[in-house]
Amino acid sequence: MARKLRSLILFVAMICCSAKGAEPAWPNTGDPWSLAHYQHTSFTKKEGAPFPDKVVETADGYLWADNGKGVSRFDGQRFQPFEPFPGEALGGKDANNLFAPKAGGLWMAHASGGASFIKNGHVSVYGKEQGFDSILAALFFEDRRGDVIAYTAPGFMKFSGGKWVKFIAEDDSERGYVARDADFNVWKVTKTGRLHVLRENTRKFVDTGVDVSGALMVWPGPDHTIFVGFGTAKIKRFEDNNGTVSEVGRPLPFLGLRVLVDSNKLVWVSTANDGVHFLGALDKLPRDDAPLPVDEKLNHANGLTGNFSYVYEDSHGTIWVATDGGIDRFMPSPFSQVALPFGTMMATLQPNAMDDVWLGSENLPVRRLTQHASVETSVPPAALMMYRDDANAVFAVTSKQLWQLEPGPPKVIADLPVTGTGRVLSMTHRPDGEFWLAFRPKKFGLTRLREGQWLPIDGFPAISALFTDKQGVTWAGNKNLLTAFEQNQPRTYSAKDGLAAGVIKVIVANDGTLWIGGDENLQMFDGRTFTSLTLAGGRKISEVSGLVFDNGGNLWVQAIDGIFRVEREEVRKAVAAHSYTPRYRFFDSLDGVPGEPAQIFSLPTMRRGAGGRLWISGQTSAAWINTLVLPKPLPLRTPIVEQLFDGTTSYDLNVQTVALPKTARDLQFAYTTPELRFPERLRFQYRLRGLDDTWQDAGTERKATYHALSAGDYRFEVRSRNKDDDEWNGPVASLAFVIAPKYYETLWFKALEAAAALLVLWAVIRVQVRIGMYRERNKMRIRANEREAVARDLHDTLLQSNQAVVLQLAAMANRLDDPVLKGQLTALAELSQDVAAEGRDKVQALRVETDDASDELKRIVELGNRLSAEHQVAFDARVNGQRRQLRKDAGAELVAIVNELMINAFRHAKGSKVDVGFDFGRRRLEVLVADDGIGISSATLAIGSPAGHWGLQGVRERAAAIQAEIAFEQASPKGTKIRIAIPARRIYAE
Repeated sequence: MARKLRSLILFVAMICCSAKGAEPAWPNTGDPWSLAHYQHTSFTKKEGAPFPDKVVETADGYLWADNGKGVSRFDGQRFQPFEPFPGEALGGKDANNLFAPKAGGLWMAHASGGASFIKNGHVSVYGKEQGFDSILAALFFEDRRGDVIAYTAPGFMKFSGGKWVKFIAEDDSERGYVARDADFNVWKVTKTGRLHVLRENTRKFVDTGVDVSGALMVWPGPDHTIFVGFGTAKIKRFEDNNGTVSEVGRPLPFLGLRVLVDSNKLVWVSTANDGVHFLGALDKLPRDDAPLPVDEKLNHANGLTGNFSYVYEDSHGTIWVATDGGIDRFMPSPFSQVALPFGTMMATLQPNAMDDVWLGSENLPVRRLTQHASVETSVPPAALMMYRDDANAVFAVTSKQLWQLEPGPPKVIADLPVTGTGRVLSMTHRPDGEFWLAFRPKKFGLTRLREGQWLPIDGFPAISALFTDKQGVTWAGNKNLLTAFEQNQPRTYSAKDGLAAGVIKVIVANDGTLWIGGDENLQMFDGRTFTSLTLAGGRKISEVSGLVFDNGGNLWVQAIDGIFRVEREEVRKAVAAHSYTPRYRFFDSLDGVPGEPAQIFSLPTMRRGAGGRLWISGQTSAAWINTLVLPKPLPLRTPIVEQLFDGTTSYDLNVQTVALPKTARDLQFAYTTPELRFPERLRFQYRLRGLDDTWQDAGTERKATYHALSAGDYRFEVRSRNKDDDEWNGPVASLAFVIAPKYYETLWFKALEAAAALLVLWAVIRVQVRIGMYRERNKMRIRANEREAVARDLHDTLLQSNQAVVLQLAAMANRLDDPVLKGQLTALAELSQDVAAEGRDKVQALRVETDDASDELKRIVELGNRLSAEHQVAFDARVNGQRRQLRKDAGAELVAIVNELMINAFRHAKGSKVDVGFDFGRRRLEVLVADDGIGISSATLAIGSPAGHWGLQGVRERAAAIQAEIAFEQASPKGTKIRIAIPARRIYAE
């Protein structure tokens, strides 16, 4: 407490929140405001909260508070003591008069003089060397240009060019307590008990002529109001009327530490010993000697964390109270809580035409709630069914009777045919004056009251919801059954007609469409088709207990998890196009929606009142909302990457790219989105560019961890949204960093690795090629040896024997006298001689193919030359184009083909010349074998080879094996041309 009371004796002043220009939470509705309009949350030591003298919100959305050792910041979820970077420190442990300029950062004054400034995690300290001359804690504010001003013991200083510069000095007798108003005038209560003002753009305080002897503090408010606090537990109110300052109204009886008039012009007073007092609207405070309105008080005895308090409003209209026991948050809510009698169970509300509300319950008599009173009636407990008809008459069903609550005093209409709490689930009053009630016992079920008689309607034993539309049609619903009674003629719809609402709990009509809410679905019915309503993002609504169209045609649906609001235009689109998924706004308990609604009794749990209000009931609580003036949804702030930690070091993030050492491979990122209203609704996604471009869902988690990262450039990105949003369309925060490489991750090392790998690959390939060449040569050598063996065998056996036959035939022919027989033997000898010659040519060709397959052309030419010499026929070989190495297998086949064609030409053409040509083209190798002999008959070409010969047939088969094209042509004037074309990919080795 001693630390707290220093604010009364040190040179301290409080700044009006109008200096920050907080926006109103919502427009003034004309409804009286009270603390029932706020959601109160306490933060104590258990939640990590300090016990501060003051709190302030910085431009990035954090709430800052002094903690006795410095300052802590709060992002809505957690309190974190501020830890300066190594080598930096605050100018003192005490942090007084926290101030957050619009440009960002946080100023604080120190009791011993000097100031500190925090921005982007760094601390700058200002003392006499930096021009900050003060012997006590300074007060900060901004002028219209956004320049930061400090009021200290010597006078006023302005922060300019990184230094503090004095611009208004004052002597000791003029010193006092100052605060700036919304018009940038500075007000001061002096030691001599005078109220002074420094008008904007002037350099001298002016005495207003008002005596404020004993004053301790001054707090300017809106509408030219000035509050002055005195040590005698009173606060006086003054008005500045064109320079004339005069006192208005009675003094407020509080020992005030601050008077705050918030952005809705509601008055809050924080005190030194009695918590916070809420006085309501500023313009409702009497200007004359009339009594002050009764204030609402919150102190430690009724829920505040402490009695010593400082009140502050943030940029979104939330009220914060710093106390000696923690921090309290009062968040404006569109829902105003209804004060129910203690012990109320199964609350049932029915507003009337004047927007008073009738309250029934399971255990208490019916009450009538007005703006200023709660009046108990003679209507007994168990009024769990209430109803207002189109004539604004209000009715209630208790455990034994049907009552009319208004107009006039409450009266009994009829005794029920069956008694007991909760016997009636629903009711309606038809245009013909009949009351229809849905009883729970199957004996009665749907029953009507006509001329004082209860008449069951047969065939409808279990009805859960009743509704009569403007055409006089009564609708009765149950589980996937809906019956329309038009002129008392029922028509029932079921699941086979598309009805899928489940147990129907509420039915309403709007613009010709019937809306059915059940425990499984919310459906529309246009008279022909039932359509289930699916909201944006694929969200369905179930467990519907309330269904209302407000005065503006907007749809409100209460379900077990909260309330959905769909704007009129979205409703129209959904009705016009059944596949349309309308956008919506969702409210839940965080917004002030009462507790879980009833599911069987007290239905519907949401009802329309007068003046745009909706009344909502939970089972033991209730609230109302003015649908005409709702707070606008506020966009989320940009996420912030708070920390990059590698297990040993936390790095400075206030740089364009964070440089990490080569050992930083396991990294942890801490991030957040400052959200002081609904941090529970935040959801996050993050990704690490350079590793993975896919967003990772983090849920509510605010940390991301990566392990075993490689060296290189990265960018960490994070984004957030509210859990009920259907798109990630908010801003993205990013942090660029680079991890230095280890020696084996450097470019030069990778280049050496690549070179070594290429060298090894080259060596492996070279070895494999040599092995392949060795194997190929070995195969060629084996084949050549086999050919030579075949040639020797042919020469030593067949050819030698054939030669002996030739000689014997010749000898026999010489001994014969018969000329005919002699001629036949001679012809036979010549034929055998020809066969022997052809055999020698073939043997010669076999012997030419040796194990050296590297020069196929040379082998062909050598064979041609031998054949030329043997047969006395000219031979010519030519080569066109750049000669290329041939593939082994294809080259061997080509040699065999050309050899066969040359042998045939030399042996059978009977010409004087044989030519062989090779044309090495880019796409193909073309070979020409030509002679000037007798040619080849068309019959021979047709059958492939002469009878008993297989040479040409073998040529064709070999050509097909290497995908070669072969063509036979008659040369002019005589001879034969044979053209062979082989694709490059099949014949060339490279």
